[in-house]
Amino acid sequence: IIKGVSATEVMLDDKVVIRLRKEFGGYSPYERAKIVSQHLAKLIKEGITFEDFKIEKVNGSTVITAKGEEVVATDLEAPLNNTTPQELARLWLMNIKIALENVSVVKSIEQENNLGEVKHYLDLAKEYLKKGEDTYVISTYRRVIKDYPR
Repeated sequence: IIKGVSATEVMLDDKVVIRLRKEFGGYSPYERAKIVSQHLAKLIKEGITFEDFKIEKVNGSTVITAKGEEVVATDLEAPLNNTTPQELARLWLMNIKIALENVSVVKSIEQENNLGEVKHYLDLAKEYLKKGEDTYVISTYRRVIKDYPR
């Protein structure tokens, strides 16, 4: 966080994927984050995959799109992150990819009607976080499943 600048976070799978600090198009950072969150939730419900996301130029701005729809622009946020709009878009896409992988693993276990397993792996992930080993959690639940079979 930059001193004196508040941020609103967009989260997927309990992980921050996007952090917004600037007003854009008449929307506050909070309103922008709410719109982005709702849009991502809708896309996930529709079965979006990471491959559906792209970084494009729209009206001169660097924008993350999914299935041809604008998700979020990075131009205003990039200077606050000491980076370029293109690099910030890549970072946010990586965050989204990691979160989507986690969501898809949990969904696949749920579809097998193994809700006990879902709880087991979520508990393991929480233990990792308590120990400060968040890289395992961030790298996906697949890693947890592989490293710690029941």
